[in-house]
Amino acid sequence: MSVVRTRFPELPWVAGKTPGERKKAAELAPLTLLEFDVGFEDPATCTRGHAGYVLEGEVALDLEGGSLVIGPSEGFFVEPGTPHRARNPGAVPVRLFIHSF
Repeated sequence: MSVVRTRFPELPWVAGKTPGERKKAAELAPLTLLEFDVGFEDPATCTRGHAGYVLEGEVALDLEGGSLVIGPSEGFFVEPGTPHRARNPGAVPVRLFIHSF
């Protein structure tokens, strides 16, 4: 068994694929610190699996059956194969930690 340590404060913020998204991604593990600006909406539907934890703000996950808004100190799990899109429905940026698989 091995352990990978990621010092997120030392990593630079980089622009994401979509305007209004920036991230700090671990190099050796599927861990990412994400930030979405106010009004951010991911235009693409994702089917990857995710486990996440919201640090600040709120993130909405738009699913086939509706939306789920997740706030500060709340976690979430999206099973692989579940179509979803992320957006920031709030009045402040959202910052979340996410593990993708």
